[in-house]
Amino acid sequence: MDEVISMYEEYLKNKYPHKERIEFDVKEVLDMVYNLPDCAALVFDPKTASYIPHDKSWIQKQVVARAQSRAR
Repeated sequence: MDEVISMYEEYLKNKYPHKERIEFDVKEVLDMVYNLPDCAALVFDPKTASYIPHDKSWIQKQVVARAQSRAR
């Protein structure tokens, strides 16, 4: 989920190259994920030695959890 957040940070850096500091709300990242035409996460499950697919809503929940842990 760090990479999803980093993708949004990079997008903002490219959009506003003149800004020294980029600030955004987690809702903006969630909106970005929601608006992606095709987005899923494959997460490795060591018990089954296979990848489990997860949809956008799962990704959004994980982004919120990660953002909260980063804020602490």
